[in-house]
Amino acid sequence: MAPIFPTAAHVAEYLGRGVFNIDPKLYFRVFIASDIIALTVQTGGGGISFGEKPVTDGGITLGQGIVIGGLIIQVISLSIFFTLFMGVIWPSNIIRPKTFGEPNEKEKRLRTFVIVLLVAILLIIGRSAFRVAEYSEGFFGSLVHDEVLFIIFDGFPIAIASTIMVIFHPMRMIPTTPRFPTVTSEELIHMPYEGLRSDDITRV
Repeated sequence: MAPIFPTAAHVAEYLGRGVFNIDPKLYFRVFIASDIIALTVQTGGGGISFGEKPVTDGGITLGQGIVIGGLIIQVISLSIFFTLFMGVIWPSNIIRPKTFGEPNEKEKRLRTFVIVLLVAILLIIGRSAFRVAEYSEGFFGSLVHDEVLFIIFDGFPIAIASTIMVIFHPMRMIPTTPRFPTVTSEELIHMPYEGLRSDDITRV
């Protein structure tokens, strides 16, 4: 899951910072850190629950509670990431070509990749939410013992997300050159005003 964050940062570098005006570097710095924290909490909870006796009255053990906490951190973190990333995607013409005009060939590839990336993120969020529900029922809950639901909501999302990210690899789908040029303030002074939009230029 961690590669999603730097990939989204590259997309943001190409399309621009979007409505939230967030530095693309923060996407992988903040969210990879939050992902590591979530996984560490889950691992710690799993280690604690390994030596605990199962609760037979429908409750959960301390270890399970810690695992649930880690999963909730993951769901919240991914949901915030999804919202911020949509703030980059929505103002662009990548997914709204009828509004802003048809994108060129390389942006069509990027549009396909953005859709794939959003699907992968939603699949991972859904998988983590299912795991929260599963652990919340305890060792003897119905979800823990339902193999069909486990395969559908746990195995399939990860398998599908991994597969589509390999098929639509970012190395082939994300343009290597910025969408709009980066210019200095001095260059901006001498640039003709006609046809120039503030959204098209990043000032440094």
